[in-house]
Amino acid sequence: MITEESFTQAPAQQDSTRSITQARGRNLITRRFRLTYFYQFGAASENVFSTNVELIRTVINSNPKLGFSTTGLVGTAGQGEYVHSHDGLQIPAMLPDAFGDTIVHVAEGLLTVRVIEPLA
Repeated sequence: MITEESFTQAPAQQDSTRSITQARGRNLITRRFRLTYFYQFGAASENVFSTNVELIRTVINSNPKLGFSTTGLVGTAGQGEYVHSHDGLQIPAMLPDAFGDTIVHVAEGLLTVRVIEPLA
């Protein structure tokens, strides 16, 4: 399950020493996403759960553009071109919990992604 936590905006820089009064470049929008992974509790479930969490973490952390294409149709920019960077998936808690009547393993993590907002 992926939910959006919050976002902040860093405007493009102005440079008064060069007499640039309008911002040039791009705004960086920092978005925080909470990723929650559930796996049903059972025999050997902790091993499978830990393996899956590690797989999710390594796949996300090894993809700086989060798997989005950097090129679109007819030479245009793809969605990945606007992903500036991310901090990598951090999962500080992996505890069993009740989900309705079922006991599940739960991993909660945060992913901070910086996205480019081009200026006109």
